[in-house]
Amino acid sequence: MNEPLVKFLRAQLDRDERIARAAIADDGGQDGGFEDAAWLDDRTHPLCARIATDAANLIRATAVPRRVLAEVAHKRAVLDRHDWWINRPTETDAELHARCAHPDYEYETTEGPRKAWDEADEPPDGPDGKPDPSWERNVEEGRDGWERFDYIEESYWRRRLPPEKAAERHRRMERPPRELLELAAIYADQPGYRPEWRP
Repeated sequence: MNEPLVKFLRAQLDRDERIARAAIADDGGQDGGFEDAAWLDDRTHPLCARIATDAANLIRATAVPRRVLAEVAHKRAVLDRHDWWINRPTETDAELHARCAHPDYEYETTEGPRKAWDEADEPPDGPDGKPDPSWERNVEEGRDGWERFDYIEESYWRRRLPPEKAAERHRRMERPPRELLELAAIYADQPGYRPEWRP
């Protein structure tokens, strides 16, 4: 959980929650007490002295502090949905090949009739219609690079991407999911927000 974007988002949500809970406490825990509260515009009022200016802005914008708490819960659920990205494990090359997900490779499948496929060991065709030797068998997928089903057999292949394509894929994989970027954009005016997080 050491991603800077996630730490930033968690800090903003914790702050929103503190502000909303302080507002509820000052209102005696009643719903709707701030909807028409005149003291929000009176910076000399004792309540405003205890709640930061951004708390007043937040309350005015959302009308009811309890709504802020609901929004915080929803945004935390969004973060939890992206746990696969936040805490993604480090996989070996073999594990990545097994699920055809290695960022440095592209994958292909060829197939033919069960037990009657003469081209089972031939790689996919190239632009000239002949087997392309740049493909190698993806031995980590299936049964050492092939699989037999009821009516067909499949052979699994892989080949290394050109360096520029592999680099672009690495960049895309490292970029946070768009939903998290859009969530962070809500707090773009807060200290710690980074320009590269713009959706």
